[in-house]
Amino acid sequence: MLKLQQREIGKSAQAQYLGHKTVSDELHKQSKRLLELGLIEIMLPKKPNSRLQKYRLIANGLDMINSFTQAISNQEN
Repeated sequence: MLKLQQREIGKSAQAQYLGHKTVSDELHKQSKRLLELGLIEIMLPKKPNSRLQKYRLIANGLDMINSFTQAISNQEN
């Protein structure tokens, strides 16, 4: 989710960012989960299974990141 905060990216770019050579089943599962939770959205809604699909963080996802960051900051103080 942190990478999606910067820009919209596809699954292969997400996998590379995480240090993987290919897109794993786990990445597919987590992307689907984040979509279902309403934290990210797809850029090509008419083609949800496209290999060119990109994902981006939406307001709910950004709020979750900010809350998490603030909680960590409060624990450190």
